[in-house]
Amino acid sequence: MDNARFEKAISDLQQGLAKYQKIMRRFHEVNVKEDEEFQNDYKKFYGFRHPNVKDFSNGFFNLLEDNKNKALEYPDVLKYLETFGRLEASFASKLIATIDPNKPIIDQYVLKNIGLKLPYTYAKDRFNKTVKLYDDVSDWYSTYLKTDDAKKMIQCFDQVYPNAEITKIKKIDLILWQTR
Repeated sequence: MDNARFEKAISDLQQGLAKYQKIMRRFHEVNVKEDEEFQNDYKKFYGFRHPNVKDFSNGFFNLLEDNKNKALEYPDVLKYLETFGRLEASFASKLIATIDPNKPIIDQYVLKNIGLKLPYTYAKDRFNKTVKLYDDVSDWYSTYLKTDDAKKMIQCFDQVYPNAEITKIKKIDLILWQTR
């Protein structure tokens, strides 16, 4: 990503950063199964668009609350969310990254910026391909965070938002998400 694009992304993500920080702060303060304000903020920030939104939402927030202090595995969360009628690659990653902000998120904008794609809806063995994609995104972050480009992006982020107190992965994720 060229300097102008990532500097613009950093300057444009102030509102998104504030929303993310509020979600993460409140995640540890409230019962997310029951707190409607948290759920509404989370849904707006992450764009819940599930056709079975009420059941999916209840299941999602129940799982999130019940596992606040546990390390969840991506395939397990993906399989659980699939019981609501769709393979939810992105929301499985968002749930895990809420619990552990050092985990990556699968998002269409992030994927596009790092040159990866979700498996097609009707792809053979889609579940396993989606799990592999999550592993590939995790590997990408592990490698990328060691690069000079990543260090420069994080340094620039920190100059603009010195009190953000979010993980390096989330800083890169927000920049990539803002770059559309």
